Amino acid sequence: MSTVLKTSLAQAKPQISRLTLTALVCGLLLSGCGSNPSKDQGSFQQAAIPSTQPQHTVAQLLKLARSSQAREASQYLLQAAQQLSQQEELSWAQNLLKNIDPMLLSNFDFIEYSILHGKLAMEDGSYFLAKDSFSSQRLQQLDGQMQADQKQRLGELKATLFTLLGDTEAGVQERLALRQWLSIDQLADNQSALWQTLMMESPDKLEALAKQQQQPLFKGWYELASIAKSQSDSIEQQQAKVQQWQLHNPTHPAAQNLPEDLRLLGRLIDEQPRKISIMLPSRGKYARAGKAIRDGFMAAYYQAKDKGQSTPQLELVDSSQGDIVQLYQQAVQSGSELVIGPLDKSQVKRLNDSAQLSIPVLAMNYIQAPSNNPGDEYQQLLFQFGLALEDEARQSAQRAYLEGHRRALVIAPQSSWGNRGTQAFTEEWLALGGEIVGEQRFTGKGDYSRVIKNSLQLDLSETRYRNLQRILGTNLEFEPRRRQDIDMIFVLANNNQARQIKPTLAFHYASKIPVYATSHIYGGREANKANRDLNGIRFTALPWLIEEDESLRLAVDEYAKPIPAYQQLYALGADSFALYPRLSQLAQVQQLQLQGRTGRLQMLSNGQLARQQDWAIMRNGKARELANLSQP
Repeated sequence: MSTVLKTSLAQAKPQISRLTLTALVCGLLLSGCGSNPSKDQGSFQQAAIPSTQPQHTVAQLLKLARSSQAREASQYLLQAAQQLSQQEELSWAQNLLKNIDPMLLSNFDFIEYSILHGKLAMEDGSYFLAKDSFSSQRLQQLDGQMQADQKQRLGELKATLFTLLGDTEAGVQERLALRQWLSIDQLADNQSALWQTLMMESPDKLEALAKQQQQPLFKGWYELASIAKSQSDSIEQQQAKVQQWQLHNPTHPAAQNLPEDLRLLGRLIDEQPRKISIMLPSRGKYARAGKAIRDGFMAAYYQAKDKGQSTPQLELVDSSQGDIVQLYQQAVQSGSELVIGPLDKSQVKRLNDSAQLSIPVLAMNYIQAPSNNPGDEYQQLLFQFGLALEDEARQSAQRAYLEGHRRALVIAPQSSWGNRGTQAFTEEWLALGGEIVGEQRFTGKGDYSRVIKNSLQLDLSETRYRNLQRILGTNLEFEPRRRQDIDMIFVLANNNQARQIKPTLAFHYASKIPVYATSHIYGGREANKANRDLNGIRFTALPWLIEEDESLRLAVDEYAKPIPAYQQLYALGADSFALYPRLSQLAQVQQLQLQGRTGRLQMLSNGQLARQQDWAIMRNGKARELANLSQP
């Protein structure tokens, strides 16, 4: 309970405990607080309690509600819930709202109720409930009666909600409608939020929205966002397109106030490295991975060269030969202005600990945390980029929670890889407010059925049946019954493992429980027939793998014929080429997301690049894009 609320309750005479208040509310509508009004009395034309009344504490408002007629009682409860919301007592505020009949509220109070009800639902992660609250028929009918501050609060909540639900078009519409209710200071923040909404959309969708739109304001935003998200343009080409857009849209709000990431383009052009050293292993246990990353980089490099784009001079260094710090020093002395690599975590840590960095390093792996202590003159020089399993596990938790699930079963391999993914998912899931109802590990050595049977507690069902049969001494008709407290399953597995787990779940009566997974379950288009065993699984997906017309991937497929296990590393290499000229842009504009082949890339404050992947669902053995959230 917050300090403010404790103080207000301490001042109430007589003093009243939270338990007593809760009991008071629960009995409120059953106590016959005067006569119940008819539906006509509860119409949209009721008058509100005069706003000139003195401010009451929560305890006083609940006492007033207890002794008032039903209509006034509902209004007192609403005022108490609003105070509790301001004091961050969100669950208590929600409980109060459950005891309010919205039909008894005046038009003004109904608007306030709808805003608060939707806001609290969003705080609780119940986004579809919030959407229902904001789209009720009565609220829509009252649009013309809303005051300016109500329009502003409702619009801000709806814009945020639509962005969370992946409805970019609706989110942009709300942001632009908000402009008329905002002060000059607030307009800048709203424009920044609008740009972040646009940057979460795919380049293809932005281009399609730009073509569909006729209104110059909307069309201009979509066109500008499409330019910013283009994967194929160099920085020089992007800047030229932005300047051309400004000439064609001189009165657009963004023409004289470009988003910060676009304002930096000129400086990025001047600062592009003219020589790059690529330090990846050619020998040892990481040799094949190093080759895949290097080939992905080179494929993007030659594609840019073929398009006439400016490209740096390259120096290829075998990081498996010699001390990494010495190799780095030699690269500096040879005139390199950027190093891409190394891949080995121990080498990344060695570079970080050496504290001798003078040119930027884009490492192809992560260490726990850089040891640098930023000061006023500090410049980030070690950047970390990789295919962290933890990113995908956390995103699986976020997606499942956004889609309304709360009780998760985790099925993962008995390995360090499985431990890492399980820990990341569990930490994120619990932080969001979810519950882990079970965790089971498999070895992959013929134990899938046993593990899943135990997970679903079918063994307990069979034990109950045998005991009952023994007691009654007769044969009984029996159908096993799985546990009912699971509303989603998170599976950590590779393609081969997942193709055995999903049918086994169906065999054990769990075919209707939504399954979420990481990109590792996907075997690529070549495995469409085998992938049918994965039908229905929602999974984080690399654009590199699911986009039909990914020209760079097609070129790599033809040249290298990579096995599925290494496809992600080719994408990592291709993204490192897209990243190298934009590192300072991503570092300075930390809300900026770069559309890459491994996902949307965003830099954290410690120089690590986090990936926000696309989502797909398996249907008839094919990965289909899953843009918007699904209502459970």
